[in-house]
Amino acid sequence: MHSLKKIYSRRIPAFTLPELVIGLLLMAILFGVIATVYMILSRQSAHYFAGNRFFTDYYITKKLLQRDFEKARTVKLDPERNQIILQTKTGNALKTTVYQLDTAFIVRTEPGRADTLRPGAGIAAQRNVNDSTPLLATLKLRHRYREQYFYTYLQKRYARADILNDSIQTVP
Repeated sequence: MHSLKKIYSRRIPAFTLPELVIGLLLMAILFGVIATVYMILSRQSAHYFAGNRFFTDYYITKKLLQRDFEKARTVKLDPERNQIILQTKTGNALKTTVYQLDTAFIVRTEPGRADTLRPGAGIAAQRNVNDSTPLLATLKLRHRYREQYFYTYLQKRYARADILNDSIQTVP
């Protein structure tokens, strides 16, 4: 019995119950602050990335349209003004690229491939080379982001042979 009394009377270094409760309370406050800061930062980054995504997509669409316009031999618009038809000569073959315009997206179709581009666009203005040919010289596309409009200006310079070839092909 004496040995049990010796064991229980010996002091063991440990935390008391009030010290443990205070420690847990401080940790809970610290985790609450960290969670709040994380939620605020994640909301801000999501808002930033959403705005940045539009401008990234707009830049990619604009560069692709400009590149295709420069490479194309002929650029025409369909009668309903919702398709841009580009014809490029590669070797002896003519390759046709079609841009289907919509307010939400643009569908770029090549032989064997279709891409969806954002943001969508509509034709704001156009100018043909002259009245006798349907070839486009300039095209102004309007993109919308929230309540703002952004414009893409596309210009095509034709060689005389391309204009002559197209006028020969369009005359019945």
